[in-house]
Amino acid sequence: MVAFLFLLALGSMTDADDRCTIASPGSHPSPGGVTSLWPLHDTTCGPELVPAFTNPLVIASAALCLALVAASSYRRWRHD
Repeated sequence: MVAFLFLLALGSMTDADDRCTIASPGSHPSPGGVTSLWPLHDTTCGPELVPAFTNPLVIASAALCLALVAASSYRRWRHD
């Protein structure tokens, strides 16, 4: 998991030419392309590179994490 996150962070530091080459070899960034960190969005190479399920998955993961932290805190508070 840590290696995956490291590679993901390393991949986000590449320039638009590199991302376009990874997405489809031989393509170049389009001048009207947009990159956004929230919502995750990347149209620098033409079509959207971020799958549609990514943003809801990020939100669901964050909500689950917050719910687990709240439940753990409540449980610890309740037993003390």
